[in-house]
Amino acid sequence: MDKVQAFEIKSSLKNKILKKNKENSSKTRNENYFMIFVSNGSCKSGSNNKREEVEQQINSLINEITTLIKDNRNTYENPSKLKEFEKRSSLRKRENQNNEPALAYVISSLNDRTIIYSYLSKYVVDMVEKLPNVMACTEDRKLYLSSKKGNKTNEMNKLNEILDETQWSGVTVRKNSDIHLS
Repeated sequence: MDKVQAFEIKSSLKNKILKKNKENSSKTRNENYFMIFVSNGSCKSGSNNKREEVEQQINSLINEITTLIKDNRNTYENPSKLKEFEKRSSLRKRENQNNEPALAYVISSLNDRTIIYSYLSKYVVDMVEKLPNVMACTEDRKLYLSSKKGNKTNEMNKLNEILDETQWSGVTVRKNSDIHLS
């Protein structure tokens, strides 16, 4: 499997997760830590300064999110968590135009997609989702690695899930290998 196929599979899985989360999010979403998925596709692809344009676009979005959070502090049910997040954010180097700490930050960028992380109330999430180039906001989730002594039935179910999802003909598991699919 080459990198393009792996990326397409990753994108397909991500799109299914985003769609499912979007369907369920309006019913159950409360204030929480969120990952904000952003499309950087609006920048001119032929431009020599594309990276700078993308960085400006993302910085502008981070500033907008920070302003939305500050302007809507009263919408948070648990303001102490927001203060804690703000305190941790002040330790980060990125600041907005007013030299104040940004209340959102980039956690990942790949090709024309960026993921921004922030603590948002339900009201602020609804506003952030309407911002240009924002594809979705999903609550942060904890991922757990299965233990090495996991039961065989659970491992087989996971392998079958991978086969069904990817439509591969087979999967092999190597002991003591790097943590990635290949």
